[in-house]
Amino acid sequence: MPKYKNPFLIELKARSILETLSWKDFLKKIENVTDDSHKALLITQYLVGARPAEICFLIKERIEIEKHHIKMKIRTIKGGFERLIMLPICNEQTKFLADFFKKKIFPKEYLFTHIAKYRNPRDKFLRLNIEYNIGETVKGKFYPYTFYFFRHNIASILFDLGLEEKYINFYFGKPLLPKAIAGSSTFYVHGSRKYALEVAKYLKKVMN
Repeated sequence: MPKYKNPFLIELKARSILETLSWKDFLKKIENVTDDSHKALLITQYLVGARPAEICFLIKERIEIEKHHIKMKIRTIKGGFERLIMLPICNEQTKFLADFFKKKIFPKEYLFTHIAKYRNPRDKFLRLNIEYNIGETVKGKFYPYTFYFFRHNIASILFDLGLEEKYINFYFGKPLLPKAIAGSSTFYVHGSRKYALEVAKYLKKVMN
């Protein structure tokens, strides 16, 4: 388990106040979000759990809308492999997300301009979450959800649903096998669409 620095996450871990934020509860929290860009970011981050620099500066050419999936390629920033993600288009929220991405015209255009244009995207993300009351109150103090809260949340949910560790590693851009065993094949196994579609089945379960 990571050693949390955020007071909210420390409190949750210590008191087991909230293990994970379910999809159903997440939808309740974003009901009053009127900014489409922030709503799209929240839905994406809930399902993808990317690091701040990975999600904030995601550009149009990294997204492809297929018939049943949103195909995303996210470059990792900590020495991992590129993440191949297939988000299932299976409900109102993912259809909204697909339509939101389709509206972006230029290949190099940022998907989430409302965040990318700020020097400190993390701070802007927190301020918007405070504005829309997206977070938890602990001991009378409100803690907005951070990028890393969503990262830990989706990882925990996928694990709880029984997704194998190798698929979770794949989803977060980590090698499937130790390099000493797999050698250069680690990269090629990691880039498999088959693996991405297997994770997509579990993302569908998350949203049920």
